[in-house]
Amino acid sequence: MALPNRIALTFFCLFACQPLLLHAEALPIIVDGQFDDWGAATPVVDDALESTGQDLGTIYVANDDDFLYFRVDVTRETILQNDPSSEAGNELKLFLDADGSAETGFQTRGIGADLIAYFGYRGIYYYQTPTSPVWSSQNDFGVRSAPTHSASQFEIAFERDRMPLQGSDSVSFYFAIGSSDYAPDTGTVSYSFATGAPDAEPITIDRIDATDVRILSWNVHSDSPDSNPAPFTRILQATQPDIVNFQEVYRWSAATTRDFVADALEGNWYAAEVSDCITVSRWPIAASVASDGNLVSLIDLPPGISNRDLVVINAHTPCCEDNSGRDREHDRMSQVWRNAMENTGPFTTSGDEAVVMVGDFNMVGYVRQLETLRDGTFINEATYGPNFSPARERGSLTSAPLRHTHTREAFTWQNPNGSFAPGKLDFILVGEDAATLKKSYCLYTRDIPNDVLTEYGLYSSDSVASDHVPAIADLEFVPEPAPSGLLTY
Repeated sequence: MALPNRIALTFFCLFACQPLLLHAEALPIIVDGQFDDWGAATPVVDDALESTGQDLGTIYVANDDDFLYFRVDVTRETILQNDPSSEAGNELKLFLDADGSAETGFQTRGIGADLIAYFGYRGIYYYQTPTSPVWSSQNDFGVRSAPTHSASQFEIAFERDRMPLQGSDSVSFYFAIGSSDYAPDTGTVSYSFATGAPDAEPITIDRIDATDVRILSWNVHSDSPDSNPAPFTRILQATQPDIVNFQEVYRWSAATTRDFVADALEGNWYAAEVSDCITVSRWPIAASVASDGNLVSLIDLPPGISNRDLVVINAHTPCCEDNSGRDREHDRMSQVWRNAMENTGPFTTSGDEAVVMVGDFNMVGYVRQLETLRDGTFINEATYGPNFSPARERGSLTSAPLRHTHTREAFTWQNPNGSFAPGKLDFILVGEDAATLKKSYCLYTRDIPNDVLTEYGLYSSDSVASDHVPAIADLEFVPEPAPSGLLTY
């Protein structure tokens, strides 16, 4: 893949005007691909549609003590971290003057851009001098972005401690898509940092009620519990899940994994496996089947918890640019749940079961792959049958918020040594027609205060035993069965 041509940037120097000065907005932003927390923000640029191709729209900016945040709307579905030669790729760029000096950085539009971020190429030109840029990974500047799947609006954040601010309390910037569109069209935006964004409200590790059913999902990165068991044991003991869903377990059998969980949590446990997906349950697994390499289990909940059973789909779907593989596997999993609701397979059901879909869905492709699971809208309806409501009269499944317990971070995967920014690849989808989502979070021990770590017997390094973060959801079950009829589109 060729990197952007630095020489081609020089024509931007033709543009220069006074920056647009803006008041600062200290907002509690969570970079999770949801935009409700931007409700108090004022657009800094409202760019008009100028082409039939990819085009910039509205731009927002905010900050807290740790991050500088941007919200960028574009006019065509794109995958933010895909380069222009890839499917749904882009040429989105940010020119950012971090130190307030027009004499340092790349000179353009009257500013000195210290950083030129190429989001599709997942890299940043850092101009320590005006003529000698260094190509760096976006991880070198603590970039966060969401969603990781295709969309027409994105959240992008930079860690302030990693930016070359050099004591400056403001930044100037503009965005571009290739050389076809700019926001603003001329000049730059000048933004002064605000104070006063509230700290994240801590999420307690314990469940709210003892009778809530706790589900844990964790891609354990190539058999890490086998080679490094202690962190996984500590996290199991701290969180006390009832149903454990692991992905990327290759060397251990279901029985070995069951014994590992039982040693950590005690009691009688049950397990099922398909490929690298293993589900371990405190209650009997009445049946289990494969959906491609994904595991579908029917769990017999005790009467004191629920009068209905629970279908758990434990998924690890194809990675990276294999969109056709994800399309197929997500359609098939959705079909399995629709058939279970209709009691037409893959195992005998009563039709009123609850459902939870969990796992590493590798959501780095098209948003349609999430929609087929969450909303019941098949990608290939001709093959897999009619669309349906996976939460019955409630319509779509609920995507559990997976914020970290002690910060406003929301990534479920990271690789600090790679080029991709941390992102949300893992999901917990809940049918709230039959169960109420009481609490959900990711346990990222790096950000947990020492006194809390000590209270729960955790080490700061525990959650980075894998490149994925353990995701947890607590469910309270609706006492009476939901209507068995399906809503179809």
